[in-house]
Amino acid sequence: MKPVPFYTKTVPFYDLEGCQIGETVLPETIRPSFQRRGGFSDSGLYYKGAGILYAGHLTDRLLPGMVKTGETACVYQKYQVIYPAFYGRYGIFAFRHQPVFRDFEGGCGPKEKNLLWMQQHFHYSAIEGEVEVLPTADKNHQIYVYRLKERKGSYRDTIRLLEYVLTGDFNCPWDKNIWGDLYAYGHIRDLADWFVSGDSRHKLGTVYAFLSSVYAADRYLYFYLAKNLTDWEQLEPAYIPFLAARVVQRFCPDCMAEYDLEELNVELYERLLHALYDGRACCHLEDEGTGDRFREEFKEVIPGKVKAMEQLLKWRLA
Repeated sequence: MKPVPFYTKTVPFYDLEGCQIGETVLPETIRPSFQRRGGFSDSGLYYKGAGILYAGHLTDRLLPGMVKTGETACVYQKYQVIYPAFYGRYGIFAFRHQPVFRDFEGGCGPKEKNLLWMQQHFHYSAIEGEVEVLPTADKNHQIYVYRLKERKGSYRDTIRLLEYVLTGDFNCPWDKNIWGDLYAYGHIRDLADWFVSGDSRHKLGTVYAFLSSVYAADRYLYFYLAKNLTDWEQLEPAYIPFLAARVVQRFCPDCMAEYDLEELNVELYERLLHALYDGRACCHLEDEGTGDRFREEFKEVIPGKVKAMEQLLKWRLA
């Protein structure tokens, strides 16, 4: 039996006790969905931050009232949890969806304001035209209303996008799921987490985010990207940091001048991993200092990765 679709024009705002403390009335009806903060209207507009049908969130510590439903491999948000009293309820809830961001569950907090600047400056945005901003019951949370472009594409559009972000100094965190934000292969749907920097570490991290998330979602697309961008036909994910460096070198050769990328070796691989983890992860986006305390935990995996690469290279040369 299929669930009954849920439609609404009203976005309620709840405190931690489950009491409604305010609401926002939208100009049109939307259909929210589980695990997505917002919903589409029949007119085709998306209302980002317009509440969520609550099904759980992420945290770095277990608190009273929470039920742990799983664990993640992410050092800064270790647990998947749920407040049973809120399950299936719709609205914005006065607790964080992720511990390193101030976004309340179902809402868009201060970090999302970056979307407005990026929309004006990022050519390959998937958003059509200007973004309208609506207030909520909390002054630090807004609703962003926009329409997505009508586009079709292929892996060539992804290559064009990579060239654009590298030469234009646009960057995203190295642990971001870019595939989830990729629209028609060559446009970015969610620009709030992007930032501008010419630092080679961030460029390396941006391409790493592209390749690793595409690898996890579509091996064929990953193969075409790797082959066309680096001349390496390599489907082993351990090689992604090296291939990412080769992509950066292709479009920004000066950024990789300190590395000899003609051939991979263990010493080069270790240097690239350190550069990658010295860059910006998602936990750095709102507070660089908060994210810095996780760098050493990120780097704890480096010895194991280097040892595995040493074995891979031996097999390759055998």
